[in-house]
Amino acid sequence: MTERQLNLAFDALERDDRRRRADFIEDVATAVWGGDAAEARVKVLRGPD
Repeated sequence: MTERQLNLAFDALERDDRRRRADFIEDVATAVWGGDAAEARVKVLRGPD
């Protein structure tokens, strides 16, 4: 994740943008747990498309 992406994610958190917040959490979860586990943990946060 680049510094720009991180800053955009924090800006989205401040605006309470649910979709961007889920993207940020997924990026962090992917780094920690790996792709499949992260996807399972974030699925509920994303909500319906």
